[in-house]
Amino acid sequence: MFHRYAARRALRACFVFALVRTAWLCDDAFITLRTVAHLLDGYGPRWNVAERVQTYTHPLWMLLLTGVNALSGEPYYSTLALAALCSIGAVVVTAWAGVRDAGTACLTLLCLTLSRAFVDFSTSGLENPLTHLLLAVFVWLWFAQGEGEGDAVARRQLLRLSLLGALMAVNRLDTILLVGPCLVVTALQLPWRVALRVGALGMTPLAAWLLFAFVYYGTPIPITAYAKTLSTGIAMTDAVAKGLRALARTGQDLPLTTAVLGVGLFVTTLAGPRRRAPLLLGAALYLGYFLKVGGDFMLGRMLTAPLLIVVTLLGRRGWPAAPELRGPLVVVLIAMAGLGPRPATLLSGPDYGDMRLDEDGFADERGSHYPQLGLLSPSRDLYQAGVVTDAMRREGDGQPLVMVIRAAGAAYLGGPLLHAVDVWICDPLLARLPAPNVRQWRVGHIERRIPEGYLETLRSGANELQHPGLAAYYDNLREVLRGDLFSAARWQAIWRLHTGALDDGLRAFVADVYRDPPLVTLDGERLVAPQPEAAHWFEGRSTLVYGGGVRLEYPEPLHAARLQWGLDSWDVYWIEFWRGNLSYGTVRVETPSNALRGLGLCIGELDVPAAAVHGGYDAIEVRAMSSGDATAAVGFLRPVP
Repeated sequence: MFHRYAARRALRACFVFALVRTAWLCDDAFITLRTVAHLLDGYGPRWNVAERVQTYTHPLWMLLLTGVNALSGEPYYSTLALAALCSIGAVVVTAWAGVRDAGTACLTLLCLTLSRAFVDFSTSGLENPLTHLLLAVFVWLWFAQGEGEGDAVARRQLLRLSLLGALMAVNRLDTILLVGPCLVVTALQLPWRVALRVGALGMTPLAAWLLFAFVYYGTPIPITAYAKTLSTGIAMTDAVAKGLRALARTGQDLPLTTAVLGVGLFVTTLAGPRRRAPLLLGAALYLGYFLKVGGDFMLGRMLTAPLLIVVTLLGRRGWPAAPELRGPLVVVLIAMAGLGPRPATLLSGPDYGDMRLDEDGFADERGSHYPQLGLLSPSRDLYQAGVVTDAMRREGDGQPLVMVIRAAGAAYLGGPLLHAVDVWICDPLLARLPAPNVRQWRVGHIERRIPEGYLETLRSGANELQHPGLAAYYDNLREVLRGDLFSAARWQAIWRLHTGALDDGLRAFVADVYRDPPLVTLDGERLVAPQPEAAHWFEGRSTLVYGGGVRLEYPEPLHAARLQWGLDSWDVYWIEFWRGNLSYGTVRVETPSNALRGLGLCIGELDVPAAAVHGGYDAIEVRAMSSGDATAAVGFLRPVP
């Protein structure tokens, strides 16, 4: 018996070792940390100081980060320390409360330690560690009361569970799906009036937060929910199909996590007392939600909470029951941890990196950010991590700088004078626009096209949006975001926003301009420039495409596999290849800024989609998705010999 307890202590040490070895912050963590910095500086919980916009999805985590940042005076180590404490607490509760014996506790610890998804997001700067801790305590309390123990016990249990459920929802709203069935089952044990009164008392933290968010931000829903799900215009069937592909990709990259999750759900569903059923239903509902929203571009992030439920239920079941099977099971777990393209958690070294992004946009986010933001990374340097850009470092004249960014965390070190326009999730107007192209989209990164006149509007303060319907919608939205908090005009604007009074103008803009902006048709053979002398930059004549695009038509189909392009700097373009009315695919081109040399054409090359090369293309459409300087242009496109 002694050696089992020694093994349990050793495995706890292994988890802590893995936690330190893999500790990192992701780019999205700096979205919240920018809000924390502005809150501590007296601007309020805002991302851009001029606007009241909730860009974070985890209010409780944000408030805890605010507290530890206020105490420590720095964001990086304090964020990692808070995450580590929550993660260690979650693992201790899971491997201690309710497991049948020390051997089962060891298997539980081993499973969580070898799960790369669980360990990766036990730091990262996101809310997962706090979710894990609250969920572990919730499950412990759920099993602490059996059935039929009287109304007094049921009332006390409902109050505790609803309070924990409310805290989980404040930490991340969609986690209410995980514990909702348990709350319903507990409430049904009481008379409905008693259950309603006790449940409402327990849900006070959630109600208080939603009320605050509605008053302060004008909506209880964070802007990221609009950007990722509510305003995309993407069909549910397409989202579910992408969610299934996310599961398949997770199975390839994280075989241990997906295997334990799948097998554990199956095994615990077949056998066990009825009290397990609500937790299993909660895990199933959350996985269904995962599919509905198209998965998550951070592989494994949304699977860690259901995994914790499954591992806890297996631990309470005493998996496997036969002691002679536990040795082989350990071998299987260790072997599965070594599968996949990435090393197991304990074998991951300080040089871990190199994100592998597939065609759907799913990626190993730690692989992307660890080299610059990993605790033990030899190349750690916040200033090289996309957290700050050259344009943000320069000393200005004290005036606000309106700048387009394509990684929301990049705004962190910009300070309060930077007004960042995020084309993916954080901008209050862009996030309410649908996906410009529903054929190509990445979960969590649906890039919006910046409407003509929007950047000028932010810079001047006057409404310079060109479309009248969009201009009226933005005037109302701006009153909600920037008007006096309790003014009658602002509350009238909030009413119009939520009743859809100006949605017709927004829909007209989308139909008239946004989804299919006007194209200028040109002879493709004429838009070919001679080879410039500069290797990378070219000051030459160009055709403006911002707000619309150009269509280059050719008399004979081309089969060139590569094209050289000359495009305006600091922009994002979609280049689509056509043969008659058939689209052969789209290539995204992002041109860097030319801050040191002034504006001009940036030169590069792209690979033409294989279908276009094979079938031949007689037209190329170039559309500007967004522009950092309110100007986008195409200088030339020509086949590479």
